[in-house]
Amino acid sequence: MDRADRVRGLVLGCALGDAVGLATECDKGLPGWLQPSDAIRDAHRSKWIPGDWTDDTDQLVCVLRCMLPEVEGRPLRAPNACDFAQKLLAWHKVGFPELGDSGGCGMGRSTARVLDEPDFLRAPHAAARRAWDVTGRCMAPNGALMRAAATGLRPDHVEEDAKTIALVTHADPRSTAACVAVAKLVSLMLETGPRGIDRLLSEACAAAEPYLIEESLLGTLPQHS
Repeated sequence: MDRADRVRGLVLGCALGDAVGLATECDKGLPGWLQPSDAIRDAHRSKWIPGDWTDDTDQLVCVLRCMLPEVEGRPLRAPNACDFAQKLLAWHKVGFPELGDSGGCGMGRSTARVLDEPDFLRAPHAAARRAWDVTGRCMAPNGALMRAAATGLRPDHVEEDAKTIALVTHADPRSTAACVAVAKLVSLMLETGPRGIDRLLSEACAAAEPYLIEESLLGTLPQHS
């Protein structure tokens, strides 16, 4: 399997896993082998059509669109924070019209709070930081993690890309570190395949650790007694 096939598998796997998760999450009594009839229907899931993915995949697609080259055949572009902010806000308002959406669905409250900041489009990192400050710097939600896999596609720039995209909505260094770890793991697996998973996990955690240490030394993490 070449790298292009692995990238396709990554994107499709994220979408399929997202769809299965939406259909089955919060039910501990499901069988090990799922059937379409096992999908749970309730008020939360009624927002999506059966078999659909959620905002997890939608936001990953927004990241990918930031990285696609303007000219076919050229290398992937570095994701830009303002470009991603613009695409994220546009998705939030109208979804993907080409897929029949009328608006983005499923965005968490902490992410929506950042998008409501007046200068989100102009300075998304600063907007996210302010929204985090309002909470007392005690929230490290995983809303940025669900799109982090897309930032593992440029092997020489994984940490930079993951941090750039994470900080658009999530300022907590724990969120950044988690995104860096996932992106690094994805990058390593795209290059080598899932061999020696313990070693790959160790490398991914090592890549994420400096982001926690740096912020702790600066005193920006909340202090708990």
